[in-house]
Amino acid sequence: MMKVLVAIACALCLANSASGLSVEGDRTMTVVVKKLQDMMKASKEDGEKDRDLYAKFKCYCDNNEVNKRENIRELKKEILLLSADIDQVQAVSGELSTECAELTANIADNERAVEDAESLREKELKHFTAEEEDMVSAIDSMDNAIKTLAAVGGDQTAW
Repeated sequence: MMKVLVAIACALCLANSASGLSVEGDRTMTVVVKKLQDMMKASKEDGEKDRDLYAKFKCYCDNNEVNKRENIRELKKEILLLSADIDQVQAVSGELSTECAELTANIADNERAVEDAESLREKELKHFTAEEEDMVSAIDSMDNAIKTLAAVGGDQTAW
């Protein structure tokens, strides 16, 4: 860009000298040189600003890249730990499911055993009640027989 500006300035100088206007050429040349100097100064300032901005951007990118790589590394470790935790929880869950199924089967077995025991107890109670009634009836019959024998004189304990 700078070379183009210098070439334009030289072309203007040659054009002015060819037309024979040396006094005006100096003035025009001075204006062009000042403009070129201003442009050079602005270009340098822009270059410095661009360099500063680029340096800041590069620093940001480098820091961001380092941070992201570190975050990725840490998150990969965390993923591995969480995967191990998930596997462990699934294993424990499987064990607990098996234990729960066993306990459910045991509860069902216990309930059947309780029902069987209650049924047996009811049968034994009916049998006992029937036998008790029979024995009470037999005792009553024996008491009546003793009374009858005592009334007829069959009591031999008095002799």
